[in-house]
Amino acid sequence: MARPSQMIREALSEIPPHQKVHLHAIARSSKELLHYLNQLNIKLGTTIEVLQMEAFDNSLLVSFDGREAITISQKVAKRLLVK
Repeated sequence: MARPSQMIREALSEIPPHQKVHLHAIARSSKELLHYLNQLNIKLGTTIEVLQMEAFDNSLLVSFDGREAITISQKVAKRLLVK
């Protein structure tokens, strides 16, 4: 049996709509990405609900911490590792 620390992490971009997940890591982080996430108040441990995926560009409409829904680009969503 896998320990919680060994659970597989997926990119947020792979999570289907109407699922809630927790942010556990950031892949290939950069100063700019960390600044962007900080502005949105998204940090490790944040619970994120995927509300919708835009078919045109695969951006995600997400909600977290009871805040109004926002759109996250596929580029960002691919770097947010969740479980």
